[in-house]
Amino acid sequence: MEMVALMEMVAADWLKSDKREDDLGGRPGGTVQKYAAQGGDEFFFIVNIQVPGSTTYSLALYYMMNMPVESGPLVENFVRGDDAYRNSRKTNWISSICLSGNVILDSEGIASAFRDYYATLLGKETKPLLHVKCNSIYEAHGLDLLCLDDPFTMTEVFEVIRRAKNFKTPGPDGLNMEFYKKFWPLIGN
Repeated sequence: MEMVALMEMVAADWLKSDKREDDLGGRPGGTVQKYAAQGGDEFFFIVNIQVPGSTTYSLALYYMMNMPVESGPLVENFVRGDDAYRNSRKTNWISSICLSGNVILDSEGIASAFRDYYATLLGKETKPLLHVKCNSIYEAHGLDLLCLDDPFTMTEVFEVIRRAKNFKTPGPDGLNMEFYKKFWPLIGN
């Protein structure tokens, strides 16, 4: 049985703006509008990854489906529903945080607090909770366990990606291995 992708990635944009970039499908001259001008009935799914701040950066990934949308409550409500249903997804964001007893409400302050917190973790040595001396077990077989602490090389990472099936998704971002294979020249640098 031949597997067919439900959606195909047709474009990617890297946007820099002084404000949030929403409604990417409605941008004049954008990918979706170019297809709409041709009168097709394609359905687009846009993944918009934003890094907020005084300058907002957005990575927009455009996926397109040529076949008609099957009817079903979730897809039907999203495609043909009102703005209230579509906009309900926008409520999943951090509106404020409490840091040392102070409430931070602005997006730059929130981003700065997260950046500072994770910067303190960067480069810190982790301390194991349990220490097991496995060397005596594995030395008899000629295995060097020190190599397990070595970082992965880009060659090793690419080899794993190359061998993986295209429609497997390795992480929570939803991007499948076909994406990583196609954009490896950008990602691998």
